[in-house]
Amino acid sequence: MLKNKQAGFTLLEVMICFLFLSVFFLLLPRLQVLFIEPPYPKQIMNWEWNVFLEQVQIEFREVEEGNNGDGKLFFKTKAGERITYDMSGNNVVRKVNGTGHEVLLQKVENISYQLAAHTLMIRVQDIGGKVYDGIVTRYSVIEVKG
Repeated sequence: MLKNKQAGFTLLEVMICFLFLSVFFLLLPRLQVLFIEPPYPKQIMNWEWNVFLEQVQIEFREVEEGNNGDGKLFFKTKAGERITYDMSGNNVVRKVNGTGHEVLLQKVENISYQLAAHTLMIRVQDIGGKVYDGIVTRYSVIEVKG
């Protein structure tokens, strides 16, 4: 009696194995999000800082009076609206007439303003300790109230 001893895998077994491996490797990047916490950056991104300065620049050119103090910035528009830039937690928020909560900048530890007739200097320290300085300008004189 001859027994036919076969060793190895059939083609169907190999195809099923490749199917399971390909599904596993396809889902692996999506599964790692569940187990690995992405690092939370503690610095303000450069593009966030640039967008913030551009928004303040546009608004600064359209107001007629302003004042600052205690980490807050106040503007009054020609239409009589009062615009406030204030800290809320680690965010810089913008409010119009005391309402709203538009977040302009995140991850902020400290912010200070120096308002003059033609310029507004802004200094921000993020929660990582990095300091950002920005200057916005206008052509006409703004009334600065102290």
